[in-house]
Amino acid sequence: MSDQQTPLTETPPARIAVYALVFSAVVALVLIAWFLRQILLLFFAAILLAVIIWSVAELVRKVLPLRLKGSVAVACLIIVAVVAGLVWLMGAQVVEQISTLRNAIPLVASELKARFGVDVQQWFAHTDYTAWLQGALGYVPSVFGTVSSIILVVAGGVFLALDPQGHRDGALLLVPRAKRERLRQTLNLAALSLQRWLAGQVIAMVIIGAATAAVLTVLGVPSALALGLIAGLLEFVPYVGAIVAYVPLGLAAIGQGVDTFWWVLGAYVLIQQSEGNILMPLLQKRTVEIPPVVALFSVVALALLFGPLGIVLGVPLTVVLLVALRELYIIDVLGEPRQS
Repeated sequence: MSDQQTPLTETPPARIAVYALVFSAVVALVLIAWFLRQILLLFFAAILLAVIIWSVAELVRKVLPLRLKGSVAVACLIIVAVVAGLVWLMGAQVVEQISTLRNAIPLVASELKARFGVDVQQWFAHTDYTAWLQGALGYVPSVFGTVSSIILVVAGGVFLALDPQGHRDGALLLVPRAKRERLRQTLNLAALSLQRWLAGQVIAMVIIGAATAAVLTVLGVPSALALGLIAGLLEFVPYVGAIVAYVPLGLAAIGQGVDTFWWVLGAYVLIQQSEGNILMPLLQKRTVEIPPVVALFSVVALALLFGPLGIVLGVPLTVVLLVALRELYIIDVLGEPRQS
């Protein structure tokens, strides 16, 4: 009887022990990855930031004759300047929206009571502010955790951008020598796909922001440029970002009247539908094509596993997973030819 036909009762004890050890090691790795899932997702966020820095550094090197570290330093300064400018604009917008909201509350309250019978003033009169304050204070530890996570991601992204090949080759040392070159090609393709996806996202963010600002300007909504900027930035977050972006737009519009509110809502829905059905399909022909159903379910699944960070990183992580699935399974295992 051949070795493959040997019954389990006749399998040598040493082989059974090896099987049990391998199975235990796999289970242990899965459990470790599960317990460290937040750290692993932050590490991917650092990789994504490194790709952004590296992409900007490549543009800098086309203009200035700098070495790698010099171009990365200039890229970091550019990104910091852009982020600081955006924070300043959004901060000014928040202050203005608070004033607008204060003036719009009576109008909104009367509109809700007239249309839906909801008495907002009575609800505020019976609200337990002590319980609300205690609940708000419960989020303070998570705020500190968020700040430390941002610092970790930024530091990791800068270090990875300064020496991407060194970190990649160091990680490949953990892989058998015969598999290193193929995995190196896959990692390079994943990085290129992330760059192309980021390029498509930037184009979409600029178009959505400009279109929103133009519509708000035509409708006479104040701070149209800042509101368009907010809408463009939140376009980076799939599905949820478009909903959140309308909150400041709606607050600014309601201050101009109920009719303006509905006009802004209709125009914003039209812009978002045009982005999803016309703009993104055109961009994906030049960048990275992700089936909408795959993007949707990946965002939902990662949101359930990782929370808000899973929503933000769901699509780029799906891009990397699709590249790995195509290269390492569909092509290498199933033998399918590579598509152009």
